[in-house]
Amino acid sequence: MHNRFDQYMKNLLRETLSYVSKQHETEVEVIAATQKIDVYAVPDPDRADERKELGWLGELSDVPTMFELFSTTPNLARFRLCIKKQLSWHGELERRARVALGDAAQGNGEEKDVENVVFPRLLVVSPGRPETVLQKFGARKLRDGVYELDEGLCAFVVVLSELPRERRTLLLRLMGRDRVLDEALEDLKALPPAAQERCVVLPLLLHFRFEVENPVQDEQAMSAEIEKIKEWYKSFVEEQQLAIKKALDDGISQGISQGMVKGERALFVRLLRARFGSVPAATIARIEAADATHIERWGDRVLTAQTLDEVFGEPN
Repeated sequence: MHNRFDQYMKNLLRETLSYVSKQHETEVEVIAATQKIDVYAVPDPDRADERKELGWLGELSDVPTMFELFSTTPNLARFRLCIKKQLSWHGELERRARVALGDAAQGNGEEKDVENVVFPRLLVVSPGRPETVLQKFGARKLRDGVYELDEGLCAFVVVLSELPRERRTLLLRLMGRDRVLDEALEDLKALPPAAQERCVVLPLLLHFRFEVENPVQDEQAMSAEIEKIKEWYKSFVEEQQLAIKKALDDGISQGISQGMVKGERALFVRLLRARFGSVPAATIARIEAADATHIERWGDRVLTAQTLDEVFGEPN
């Protein structure tokens, strides 16, 4: 994965799964194959409820899963490389298990089979339909946009362009392109302030918005999808500011207003972390004590401030 949008896809997946996994890694090196897995995640059984909030993404990664993300539809040769990595990664997991067991994994000078090493699920995410792959590997349709290949492979293909437009597919569709990405961004904007998807994705979008504004050697090489994210984020911030002002001007009931402010506080903290890294405890305490007017004022400054002090400093 080399271009800017590929990195966006990988980071989106990593950040989302970090909340429901006891182990998650990106660019995992497969020693035997000298290749890297895009994302590997092992689900945390204690976070089953949180996993449900991820919709189809949570359902498809309920076992140890390696993700291979494609910004263009993979052909048969590229898909076979994914299968090769899956087999090699399983061998590497067995090797690690033997190392952990030490002498117990040896019997009469020969290596014993290591029990309870789960064969990893392969989940290939494709923007379009890889027709040849689906045909050659005997795929069967599980639901719109989701295909299971021959059962022995433990492999699935998600076709982003075929996913239904509903909230349960949103986190997957945010890795799409063209129409799929446009619709997903609109659906994200329509969610409540404290929605799990917004809390996970908005800081990531903020990060990429600022990244594309930094000087680059070749402006034409910038991904069109990242340009869409940049424009979407600008319009989103403007709409959120208008919504907060309207809510205050209209005198919404205290309970609803408090709920909105609580959600905005949580989102504001995540935006600060995405922009500046760690946020001191004293700063978080100040945010928790602030009213909607202060949150709005500080939120405006996040887009231009170079330091935390500039966000919270009062104008001369």
